[in-house]
Amino acid sequence: MAAAGEVIQSVDAGSQRAWTDFVWHARGTIALLRKNGKTFEKLGTHADPAGYLISRVAEHGRRRAAEMREVSQTLHEVHIDPLMSDATARLQDAVADSMLWRGVTYDAAAKFEWHSLTDILGTE
Repeated sequence: MAAAGEVIQSVDAGSQRAWTDFVWHARGTIALLRKNGKTFEKLGTHADPAGYLISRVAEHGRRRAAEMREVSQTLHEVHIDPLMSDATARLQDAVADSMLWRGVTYDAAAKFEWHSLTDILGTE
């Protein structure tokens, strides 16, 4: 049986990979959304689209993960493999878990500094 510290280290390493993937994909998504600004007007004109996207995950990630697990369950019931909804739930949870483990909270009243968050969550 693995010690608690080993389990946390293993889970934390997975969260680190998920966080790195999230930041990488967020940058690609931002480029795509800027290109399609008419469809995503708020994000296309936002002064800091990366900050906006990452702040939404920081604030709503746990709830969104739960919603995606419900989507996955629904898809399972109709015999569809829920690849994207499962991956989205894992990613949203990984960000929330990383924040929790490092004592990082999201304060909607405070200025959100996404660079600080990525620096904190990017540490081992």
